[in-house]
Amino acid sequence: MNLKIIGNDIARSKLITITMVLFVAAASTLVSLTAILSMNLSGAIDTLMINAQTPHFLQMHTGQLDQERLKDFSLDDDRVDSFQVQEFLNLEGSHIVIGDNSLADNVQDNGVVTQNQDFDFLLDLDDQPIQPQDGELYVPLA
Repeated sequence: MNLKIIGNDIARSKLITITMVLFVAAASTLVSLTAILSMNLSGAIDTLMINAQTPHFLQMHTGQLDQERLKDFSLDDDRVDSFQVQEFLNLEGSHIVIGDNSLADNVQDNGVVTQNQDFDFLLDLDDQPIQPQDGELYVPLA
């Protein structure tokens, strides 16, 4: 009985039926593409984290740092696999000009670091650690 009612409805309003089928097909395609994109993005982030060997914990510090005390703590604590101390030279955004653009209005901390030796690498576009030559400065793509 229900099939007969549906068949009669389709026969009477073919344009509406075709339009609804197209909208449902478009919606299901968009949902599928969203799922695929989410999976690819998640995989790309995981790959980046693995290639850069990002740390599980990061501590930023200002002022004097007792590196010997930090080293002793890290070596004595079984939960610490490895550690490194990286100096960060903070720069005033108004002193940084890239091309015609100044970073004066940028609220982000801007600074310079050297390439790490053990982990937490700065990567190039091929996911390889950057090896700058003397006098070279790399900036993020923006």
